[in-house]
Amino acid sequence: MIVDDRIPDRTGAPPRVPGKGLMFWYSVAAGPLIWAIHVSVSYMMVGLVCDWGTGLPIYLATLVALAAVGIAGYYAYGTWRQLQQVDPDERSRIWGRENLLMTSALVMAALFSLIIIGSAVQVVFWSACTH
Repeated sequence: MIVDDRIPDRTGAPPRVPGKGLMFWYSVAAGPLIWAIHVSVSYMMVGLVCDWGTGLPIYLATLVALAAVGIAGYYAYGTWRQLQQVDPDERSRIWGRENLLMTSALVMAALFSLIIIGSAVQVVFWSACTH
């Protein structure tokens, strides 16, 4: 017996496999990767922040990082909603894996958004430029 693991499309188009796209994997890995990049970029910007006398560069880097994580979370939510609309009789092992990955991506997007905000808030309270 052959099991079709693809999600059927109600418009009559051929079925689509959600786990095959780049955005699918981006939504899974984006949170930790963008947080690591944000921490590195923020650390490199300390000299610029001290020269300018304002935390604006770190705030801009934070906004870019939050936008990137937000895009990943938005895509994960959309894919998760699509997966929930699949008829329970048509669900398979692949559906379970993709559902788990999208649920994890949603949780990680929320968690790493908070972590990114927390790492930027310290600029408000502590100055890196004290001698």
